[in-house]
Amino acid sequence: MNNKKVMFYELNKLDDIKILPKNEIHIWLVNIHQENISINADKLYDVLDRGEKERLARYIFEDHKKRFLYSRGILKLLLSNYLDIPAKDVLITYNDKGKPSIDKSINDVNINFNLSHSRELITFVFTLENAIGVDMEYIDRAKNIMGIAKRFFNQREYNYIKRYSGDLQYKTFYILWTFKEALLKCYGSGLGSDFKDISIPVLEQKNHDEEKQGVCKYFGKLWNYIVFEIRDEYIINLVYG
Repeated sequence: MNNKKVMFYELNKLDDIKILPKNEIHIWLVNIHQENISINADKLYDVLDRGEKERLARYIFEDHKKRFLYSRGILKLLLSNYLDIPAKDVLITYNDKGKPSIDKSINDVNINFNLSHSRELITFVFTLENAIGVDMEYIDRAKNIMGIAKRFFNQREYNYIKRYSGDLQYKTFYILWTFKEALLKCYGSGLGSDFKDISIPVLEQKNHDEEKQGVCKYFGKLWNYIVFEIRDEYIINLVYG
């Protein structure tokens, strides 16, 4: 399986990055509390369609409103760059499992995307032709990760995490968790009974510090996965295939 080059961007590059080469994956990181670019809430609201505005109005908490507004509004701005159409004309559809995609009527180049958010960060990923999924999680060191692993992971994964302690144990847990979510989002099946049945091949590695990327086979297909650690606070898992 051919590996793609991963490029990280921030929104100050919005006007510069309009081409998505076939051999690249573009990752855009957005901090909804610290952006100082000329994208304000009114501009983002204007690109939402009627259904999105109605959904926004149903949120009670301001943080939830802002996260939805930035997620959907910036997604449309980014896609408008790649598709070379006005952001208002970007149509997002969903399959029966809730996976979003670009309406086929405006997606001649076959762009696929996914997004994830955790705390103040939102991650958007884009590539051509391949299905893609991403999950990002804040490394919450106050969380009872072993209790969660006992409930949602298989015994082999639980034992693997238990081998470690402290910060390394938390990072190991989140690497496994984000892989599962990213793969299921990429495949489009949603979270469910498959969660315990899929494991990142990192379990086979003898050296925990080996580069976290490779190929795995699930659902009768090969998938590439890449793990990133951001700011020593977030784990991002990217799956495409």
